[in-house]
Amino acid sequence: MKKIIDPIKKTLPPPALKTMADRLFFIALTAFTLGGLSFGIRDAFISVITSLFFYLCSLEGYSKKDLLSRGGRLFLLSVISVLLSTINFSYMLVIAPLYTFFLVVFERDDYHKGIPMFFLPLTVHLLSLGLPFNLIIQRISSASIGIIVALAAQLWIWPSGNKSDLPHKRSDLFCPLKTRYALRKSIGVLFILMTGRVIGNNLAVWSSYFFLILHSPVDTDILPKVGKRIGGTIMGGLLFLPLEYFIGSPPLIYLLAVVSLYFALLFIGHCYFTAVTFITLNILLYTTQTLPFEAVFKQRFFLAILGGAVALAVSFLLPMKKELLHSSVD
Repeated sequence: MKKIIDPIKKTLPPPALKTMADRLFFIALTAFTLGGLSFGIRDAFISVITSLFFYLCSLEGYSKKDLLSRGGRLFLLSVISVLLSTINFSYMLVIAPLYTFFLVVFERDDYHKGIPMFFLPLTVHLLSLGLPFNLIIQRISSASIGIIVALAAQLWIWPSGNKSDLPHKRSDLFCPLKTRYALRKSIGVLFILMTGRVIGNNLAVWSSYFFLILHSPVDTDILPKVGKRIGGTIMGGLLFLPLEYFIGSPPLIYLLAVVSLYFALLFIGHCYFTAVTFITLNILLYTTQTLPFEAVFKQRFFLAILGGAVALAVSFLLPMKKELLHSSVD
């Protein structure tokens, strides 16, 4: 029995990750509820990712004053990101790569345990490309909901204590490594948006987002991550198939979607393959209520392939050595 139990225990995340998953799950559900009630499910996704990204890029070591300052800066960057995204899509081949380079190269804060600050406004920008001008306020409000939810969680629900401002480690602007990393990001975004003329602008937007997720400053990390993304996407599709045919109750489907979201957050820092499996299952459970399974799954699979291929390509064009980096920023 022990031979069976021990391997199972090793696959489970440690208690610290479970605590983090509980918090992220609460934040995500709160942001999803507020965003969904305000603007619908599509913009609720923006509220969720901004809440999670803000929380993860400000995990600990910040005073209340510093957290409010970071929240304000990210709000302003999100506004700029949305405004730039509404410009005619024909100009995005210039604007989006330049804005990507700007956000990455001007990232001055190396003191983070989760993700860098540029990740949030860059994500908002990429997922808002081609946004109709009349939806500017709605998209900015959706991003604001996410920031406010995460900020409230850090200030009042799970405060890190009364800490003074820490001497954050600052990296130099336009240092060779940061410039190279920024170029990799911008070249990847440029290539995907160029392919948008063939695959469609909407697919190009989501492929850019997948590229952002899969790209890493450490070359040796990219291929395994791409493999896990593709494998997890396939596994999530396989898990969904029996649910599609044997569960016809929409309330139960949505309940399973919520459960799959929790498991995705539980494993995201422990086993990326398992996390992607549940992310895919979550997306399928929500979207296939209105769209065919085959169409949604093929799109997710294609996005993982394209985003991963571009991430690998830019790492080949502009290689970076792991030992030269202070820390991984993805």
